[in-house]
Amino acid sequence: MTDTCAVDPLSVGPSLLDVVPQEEMPVAVSAPRRPYSFSYTATDPRDGSSHGRSETADVTGRVTGFYTLRTADGRSRRVNYVADERGFRAEVLTNEPGTASLSPANVVFR
Repeated sequence: MTDTCAVDPLSVGPSLLDVVPQEEMPVAVSAPRRPYSFSYTATDPRDGSSHGRSETADVTGRVTGFYTLRTADGRSRRVNYVADERGFRAEVLTNEPGTASLSPANVVFR
């Protein structure tokens, strides 16, 4: 035979815990920014669709680049972007339907 005990969780008082002071942790210092640059393109030989990207960063942390997309049915998109101390900004060049320029989130459609 097993004994059981039902306890109302609201009737149990707070428990006392030891407070242990913590040592201050050093703040991690980021490594110096290193410039970089890369790019690629890829084409699907079956339908001719393609995509690509190119990006460059400098020692200040400013990143500029673009990516492209071309579908087999002729739709295309190119997004030019900049990311720096002023935030991320993009310009979208496309022939896709339904992309009227509303400039959401600092994006410009052309």
